[in-house]
Amino acid sequence: MTSFADALNKTKVKDTTKKKKSDAPVLKPPENVMLAVDRFVTAKTSEKKAKAEVDEAHALVATWARTVQDDDGYSGKYKKSYKIQGITDIVSFITGNKFSISGEDTEQIEAMLGEKDYANLIEETPSVRLKDEVLENQELQDKLMALIGDRFGDFFETTTKVAVCEDFDQKIYHHIPKEELESVRTFIRPFKATLR
Repeated sequence: MTSFADALNKTKVKDTTKKKKSDAPVLKPPENVMLAVDRFVTAKTSEKKAKAEVDEAHALVATWARTVQDDDGYSGKYKKSYKIQGITDIVSFITGNKFSISGEDTEQIEAMLGEKDYANLIEETPSVRLKDEVLENQELQDKLMALIGDRFGDFFETTTKVAVCEDFDQKIYHHIPKEELESVRTFIRPFKATLR
C-alpha cells in the first residue's frame, strides 16, 4: 500500500514557469541624464548603507536608554525622554505610551499581571460586527429583523479591542517586578523609541 507522502510525491507537479526577462528597451539618453542615472544609483546604494548604519546604531542606543528608563521607572523617576551625549553630538531618546497587544494574548497577560492589575492597566473595548453572510442573503436579513433578540449570536460576531491604559508606560513599574518586565513586553510590545 502506498503511503500518503509517497502519493503526494508521485503526483507532484513540476514548476514550469520561467522567469520572464524584461523586454523593456534600453534608452540612450543625453549625457546629463546619464550622469543623473549614475548619481541616482550611487545615492540609492549610499542610502541603503546609511539606513543599515542608522538601524544598527539606533538599536544599540535605544536598548541602552530603555534600560536606564526602566531603572528610573522602578526607582520612581520615570521619564518619557532623555538626551544622550555622544563624543561630539547629542540625540534625544523619546518614547510614548504606545504598545502593541494582540487580543489573543489576553489570558497570558492577565496571568502575568494578575486580575486586579490587568483591570487597572489594560482596557478592553468590545466591538460587534454583522457577519458577511447576513449582508449577502435577503432571507437572513429578514430573519434578523424578526428574531434579533433571540438569535443575536447567529448574526453577529463580537471582538474585543485591547489597549493599555493612560500612562501605562509609567504605571507598569509599580505593578510588575523588574525581573518579569521583559516577559510582559513579549505580549505588550512597546513601539520603537524615536531617536533624533
